[in-house]
Amino acid sequence: MKIILDHNIPMVIKDWLKKEKPEWDVYHTSDLKLTHKTGGDLFVFENEERPVIITSDEVFTDIKIFEKLHNGIIQIDIWPLTEEEIRQALRRLINEVSDTEIPGAIIMIDKSKIKTRKI
Repeated sequence: MKIILDHNIPMVIKDWLKKEKPEWDVYHTSDLKLTHKTGGDLFVFENEERPVIITSDEVFTDIKIFEKLHNGIIQIDIWPLTEEEIRQALRRLINEVSDTEIPGAIIMIDKSKIKTRKI
């Protein structure tokens, strides 16, 4: 599964996630020269590659705008969003949600729960 970490997720999470889930093909927007792109530009790229986005930006979860233009969104809805909070949220995701449930879903993670919605 291809994963893109949005610019609001620290780059160090990429290496950590590759160790946690070596079967995932993980990129950061800065690897792909997408750091200063808008959501629409990121989605143009995604439509070609179809990865899942991990972000803290709730705009990507608006299916009225982005429906069918991605292969899934994982939104981390935690404030303040620290590296450790991101790791904890993604650990919970890895432990509680199977890889087969992620593509084609919007997954919202907060401090107490994970909500999954197919799109």
